[in-house]
Amino acid sequence: MTCERCNLLDKETIYASVKKTNKAIILQEDSMFGGIASDISAMIMEDCFEFLDGPVKRVASLDSPIPFTKALEDQYLPKERFELALLKLLKY
Repeated sequence: MTCERCNLLDKETIYASVKKTNKAIILQEDSMFGGIASDISAMIMEDCFEFLDGPVKRVASLDSPIPFTKALEDQYLPKERFELALLKLLKY
């Protein structure tokens, strides 16, 4: 039995990127726990581990309720944390 949602994911493109760059960073707007980034990270680790030169990095929104004011929402979303995580991964 195959997962229908898994068939919607372009695994070949993800794998080709990992093989080309030897790294992977996954950004998700959802909070970290229980998100799609966990599944994609596991998929990369299982199928492309030998190509990786560093850890698979996941960046997500804060593990807190979604705020309703613009200033707090900007802190909640992972935009700035993504850039920092990417620079750190590139130096790895």
